[in-house]
Amino acid sequence: MTTQNLSNYISSNIELGTVLTLPETPADGSCLPLGSTVPRSSYPEFNNLFPSPKFLPPIGPISPGTMPSNSNWLKFAFGNGLYVAIQGAGAATSTDGITWAARTLPASTGNWTDVAYGNGTFVAISGISGGTTSFATSTDGTTWVLRTVVQRNWSAIAFGAGLFIATVSTASTTTVASSTDGITWVNRTVPSGNWAAITYAGGQFVAVSTNTVAATSTDGITWAARTLPAGFVWNSITYGNGTYVVSCSTSGTTCISSSDGITWTTRTLPISQPWRTVVFGGGIFVILANNTSANIYTSPDGINWIVQPVAVSSNWAVLAYGNSNFIMANRSATTTNYVFAPPDFSKMKLGTFVAGKYMKVR
Repeated sequence: MTTQNLSNYISSNIELGTVLTLPETPADGSCLPLGSTVPRSSYPEFNNLFPSPKFLPPIGPISPGTMPSNSNWLKFAFGNGLYVAIQGAGAATSTDGITWAARTLPASTGNWTDVAYGNGTFVAISGISGGTTSFATSTDGTTWVLRTVVQRNWSAIAFGAGLFIATVSTASTTTVASSTDGITWVNRTVPSGNWAAITYAGGQFVAVSTNTVAATSTDGITWAARTLPAGFVWNSITYGNGTYVVSCSTSGTTCISSSDGITWTTRTLPISQPWRTVVFGGGIFVILANNTSANIYTSPDGINWIVQPVAVSSNWAVLAYGNSNFIMANRSATTTNYVFAPPDFSKMKLGTFVAGKYMKVR
């Protein structure tokens, strides 16, 4: 039982949020153990500090799901209450991200690489060096119809403004394709780039290449070239809280962010790793590192990042958000995926636990 007040240990005034080394929790409630999770309403003095990552609440409990086969799962999509997962030769569906059913994709001239949902339809694309002519569409994630497109190494797909846009990963390509239904496709001209990822958010499409080229379009038809920082291999893009964030597979501590998709700023991640993918959902950005770890990394603004333990160690690689949950898996052959909820923003977490460390809260 604690009997000493903070004044028994420290005589000077201490600012809120200061981390102290103490022998016990002060009896006057002035400090709590570092790593504690508390209701924000109980500590209104911290409201002007939130959502500083130091006070970011923890993510929800992580729950395992069972995938239908031991496969290299590549992408997840969510639409109309359904998750769809794809891998090189097949697919799976789930309503909760926990229980999955195997689905059959049509035989493709390449490997299935990405999937998106829009206008009541899932669209899967395939890519392979030398190009492929195979897309597939489904209204329910169960029955898929093969669609034939121009032969290219299709890399990524997104839906927005009534259009699907599919990108190509061939070096220095100047073509994307657009479609309202996933069946009939029209070539569009884009700046030259090796296109890796695309999103629709903030009233525009934003595509990023693996080098210094990005492109923006409000309608998917007319595109403008943008410049990304040099020296990195960009691989994933997301948008939330008025900010675009792009991850890179180059080993290091760098991601980039932008409020408009035009001007980009480098940001610092907690550890040096090749980064796999970044996704926004439930008020928070989540980024996965290409390492075997029991951690993921989160940010409220795409600028300030913290480590979030997930109690399961894996080489995380695939991530999506839907139905108020994140869903993730590694890209090695596996039958297990994991589901977790975003943080409860009615709470705050006082940093990361360290024995003997306390935070000044009153």
